[in-house]
Amino acid sequence: MPSKRPHHSQIFSRRFVLGRGKALLAHPLFIFLTIGGNGLVVVCAGVFYGLEYGTNPKMNNFLDALWWAVQTVTTVGYGDISPTSAAGKVVGMGLMLFGTALFSAFTALFATVLLEPEITEMEEEVRELERSVHGK
Repeated sequence: MPSKRPHHSQIFSRRFVLGRGKALLAHPLFIFLTIGGNGLVVVCAGVFYGLEYGTNPKMNNFLDALWWAVQTVTTVGYGDISPTSAAGKVVGMGLMLFGTALFSAFTALFATVLLEPEITEMEEEVRELERSVHGK
């Protein structure tokens, strides 16, 4: 039985990429991670702003806090803005841990969406083989 799996040259075709991209964007977990993850970054920026504004000389406006939150969650950490209060440091540590978990979840989701058609096809092939072996 010929395989329906894409040839390696088809994997990078526009049709394949667009199809997998649509599947990713429609996946409920992608939507949840995107909205929830970005929402938490904005909330942490607000908390950080509330804790650090007035005491941290580098915290001049909410955009500074948002900049800090994005660079912290992505583990870039330029160091241009750092927490000065103990509570700000705790928020930063939480955001670092959350960022690691968030990007791990996105990576796993991308892999799942890319491989899902392959896995489904292989499962069907195994079921067909089992039926032929067991005579059903």
